Amino acid sequence: VYESGLGDWDRGIAPEGGESRAAFFARAIGGINRALEGWDRTDVLPLVVAHVGVSRAAQHHALRNSDWPVPNCTPVLLTPPEQDGWAGTMEVL
Repeated sequence: VYESGLGDWDRGIAPEGGESRAAFFARAIGGINRALEGWDRTDVLPLVVAHVGVSRAAQHHALRNSDWPVPNCTPVLLTPPEQDGWAGTMEVL
């Protein structure tokens, strides 16, 4: 992906025939939200296994940026903000 212009993608330029960053992030967050709909357990946390693009979308949504690189196969705990306008937290487990 880097070779084919991830920098352009990060600046909002979609590859020919591809999905824009904004569209991908919206789709990824929509999928996470659907997976979490109705989640009411407090004894366990949901586990989302996904590629780095989905991780970047979640970071961008919860932390207001997606600049923190997550290496492959690295578990992280992403805590969304408790109040609108506040950033959440992210930590390597």
